[in-house]
Amino acid sequence: MIIDLHKLFNKYATKTCLLFAMGVIISSCNVYEKLPDNQKLYAGAEVKMVADSTLSKATVEIIQSQLETLPRPSTNTYIFGYPLQVGLYYAFQTDKQKGLKYKIQQKWGQKPIFLTPNIINQNNDILDDFLEKEGFFKPSVSGTIQPTKKIKEAKAVYNVILPKRYALDSVAYESDSLTTLPEHLITDFKKTQGKSILKPNQPYRFDNIQTEQLRIDRQLREEGYYYFRSDLVNIEADTTIGKQRANIYYSLDENMPVRSQKQYLINDIYVFSSRNIEEMQADSVDFDADYFRGVILADSSKEFKQEIFTSAIAFRPGNAYSTEKNDVTMQRLINLDNFQLVKNRFEVVNRLDSSLLNVYYYLSPKQKKSVRAELNALTRSSGFAGSQVSLSWLNRNAFRGAEKLTISANAGFDVQLGGGSKDTESELQVRNNYRLALNGELTFPRFIMPFFKLDPESSRILPKTTISAGYESIIQRNFYNLNSINGSFNYVWRQGGAHEHVFSPVAATFVQASNISEDFLFAVFEDPIRLLPILNNQFILGGTYSYTYTPIIPPSKKYSYAFYGNLDFAGNLLGVLDKLRPEDKRGFLFNNAYSQYIRADGDFRYYYNLSKNLKLANRVFAGFGIPYGNSLSLPFTRQYFSGGSNSIRAFRARGVGPGTYIRDPNDGFQSFFGSFTGDVKLEFNTELRQKINEYVGMALFVDAGNIWNYKDVSTYGEENGDVLFGKDFYKQLAVGAGVGLRLDVSFFVLRADLATPVINPGRIKGERFVLDEINLRDPSWRQNNLILNIAVGYPF
Repeated sequence: MIIDLHKLFNKYATKTCLLFAMGVIISSCNVYEKLPDNQKLYAGAEVKMVADSTLSKATVEIIQSQLETLPRPSTNTYIFGYPLQVGLYYAFQTDKQKGLKYKIQQKWGQKPIFLTPNIINQNNDILDDFLEKEGFFKPSVSGTIQPTKKIKEAKAVYNVILPKRYALDSVAYESDSLTTLPEHLITDFKKTQGKSILKPNQPYRFDNIQTEQLRIDRQLREEGYYYFRSDLVNIEADTTIGKQRANIYYSLDENMPVRSQKQYLINDIYVFSSRNIEEMQADSVDFDADYFRGVILADSSKEFKQEIFTSAIAFRPGNAYSTEKNDVTMQRLINLDNFQLVKNRFEVVNRLDSSLLNVYYYLSPKQKKSVRAELNALTRSSGFAGSQVSLSWLNRNAFRGAEKLTISANAGFDVQLGGGSKDTESELQVRNNYRLALNGELTFPRFIMPFFKLDPESSRILPKTTISAGYESIIQRNFYNLNSINGSFNYVWRQGGAHEHVFSPVAATFVQASNISEDFLFAVFEDPIRLLPILNNQFILGGTYSYTYTPIIPPSKKYSYAFYGNLDFAGNLLGVLDKLRPEDKRGFLFNNAYSQYIRADGDFRYYYNLSKNLKLANRVFAGFGIPYGNSLSLPFTRQYFSGGSNSIRAFRARGVGPGTYIRDPNDGFQSFFGSFTGDVKLEFNTELRQKINEYVGMALFVDAGNIWNYKDVSTYGEENGDVLFGKDFYKQLAVGAGVGLRLDVSFFVLRADLATPVINPGRIKGERFVLDEINLRDPSWRQNNLILNIAVGYPF
């Protein structure tokens, strides 16, 4: 979408600037006059550190950055260097706890935070305690109040002298003195040492020492010690051995309760399925229950097959209790998405000196069938926006095995945002398009695979098998209809909490054009190379594999990252079978040419928190497709494009590439319908995100990238630029930069990004750097170079 900023400025800027100026005058000029004479507004904290020479520069920087996050409280909010909200607090100050002034003060004002000696003393203790736990024993921390250049403001300065850091000399698990505890418990305790996270010569860190205590507790509970607790593991640290070294000793509490010393085995497993589970009692299973592979199922309505629960429940009678199996079972039952409430409890069998546990699972089923209607406004990365109405029917338990059957239909229209819509020569007007779609999906909470059966006792995962089919028609009014049929057979499984795999051994797509108008045929005759692919039938038969890696990063870390990878292959098996077919039949299936290619791409994202409200977000995308056999390029629906709201935002959708291809700026019709896609794509994005308050954020961003063909030069013509991927690809990258505004309303983020090109590879060599051509006064420059992208959600 292109907006004339000059008109907007004339229309709104005067009022906006006046209101803003009034707010600044009211809140900033009066705020310091209203502060008490003997108080200083808290302007933040600074840590100055002198470190022992034995400490590395990296260690000192890490410790200093950690110390800088510890001082409390947080400062008042400053906007453009002024405490505007404090000014509003005083401007609307009232003794009444009701009325407009009170509401404005409470909603928009902010009570001043003053720097006092008490705050300094408390933070001295906080910093000192942190350093002690990090192995810097007997540090020196002294805080002072230091005035700033502003009237009635002061900051806290903490001077820290960092001594040499203690390291671990040895880690011992003492058991010789444990004479009153059972031998099996002592043996299992000693086994935990083999997986210790503590090693000699590591820096002394109390968090690691405490984490090891929790690990011992969890490992013992994995061995069946249901009533064991972490506080039954004693910790002793000896720091008197000299040379800044420490010995760590772990031992068991000999006075622990008898039940904490026992290993418990699973006895009976009860599953209650009812919409009134609060009324269910354990003894009710005697009257109406099914027994299957160790699981006693009480399901009076007979809604579910027993196999569901034997697959989801990792326990079996005779197994030792395991915290991990319990966690996995609960997660599996929740992920079945058939129960609105999942509860469990363990109970010791009522026998003398019993070490048996009964397990009870209480499940409240969701409504089996439901219908949902939605009306959405949407934006697409291809540069379209529009509306869509959807109707979906869901059966959560289609065949009593927690199979999920979904049938959905939707209809909508798309409007091209920005870009020329008229061909100046043919006077053909680009119309908006309409979409109709029907989709069905059946998901099984297990692998449907011959000669393979998953053992729920040894595997953490509860995999899925998905069968899907769909039909879609894109109606380009008065030009053509593009109809597609697709189907796939998918396996979905997770590995741990960070890895997800989706493998589709069979995936088919057939695309066919219909209702082709004379206007469009006329355009095809004028430029068949670029427009004819739209009319060609596309038959894609192959498979896909996708992998997602989203590691669980501790909140204490400043960074996070994720990786998304895809492998797409088609025509391989058909190519082999062609060798057995007559030569005139090769390359065709059902009288349609089939595609042969292999395509792989990866999307890596990295986020780094520079401060509480400032984040650096980065993305690198690389995709490479290799057409072979009877394919000169990837199918149109599998090719890459560049430009748009989730790509290089300084260019319109499909506005970049391929390579250094030079477009006709007056050829709006061809820009709209032409492919402008490629087999190879590289893209780099970085964005500095500043959170102003709970609802509003801003961003500065730079995007770079391009697309290229792998071997096809005929579509664009060699005389119009280099469109093939080669060794000089880095010289052909498009670059754009801009500023963004984000509005966070909790359930979605509304984004507006204003960008302009920096380097445009679609111009002749020597004129590709365009940043020096900025001319905000020129309407023509603004129309062609200021691109406003409005979208929902972050771009990455």
